[in-house]
Amino acid sequence: MIFSFLFKKFEPVLIPYEADKHLNLLYSWISSDEIMRMYDLRITSKEEVEEWFKHDLIYLIQIDNTLAGYINLCDIDNSKGSAELGYMLIEKYRGKGYMNVPIEFMISKARELKLKKLVAYTILGNVKSQKILLKHGFVFAKKSIEPDWSHYDGEVEWNWYELTV
Repeated sequence: MIFSFLFKKFEPVLIPYEADKHLNLLYSWISSDEIMRMYDLRITSKEEVEEWFKHDLIYLIQIDNTLAGYINLCDIDNSKGSAELGYMLIEKYRGKGYMNVPIEFMISKARELKLKKLVAYTILGNVKSQKILLKHGFVFAKKSIEPDWSHYDGEVEWNWYELTV
């Protein structure tokens, strides 16, 4: 009983992204070998990452005093009432339930912004990401093959999900 605090699961804390403070960290995550391989990305500079995320609503995810990932709303289209949800956790924290709080937070942010629909997509094999989207009310919308998105090498197969907010 004395050491029970050692096994306590810490809830994630969300920190608003500030490019001047956090761009290097965001770049290191996005340009890591693991993420580049997983998503067939071809990110070549911090400036490219900064441009990619410059219009997004981004929060960094802190777990047990470690900045462990991010969650964002991007492609916010007020005229259509829609946005895309994106997120990433470093491997150490994946599959442990840490993304639940950030996703719920961003769904509430979407409601505050009066959005009607969120979309999210995962690469075909990312089952953990697909499960968390379904857990939070997203429904499978379609599969697609994107031949050559600007940040990707070659064709990438995606599962698309939607949530009515």
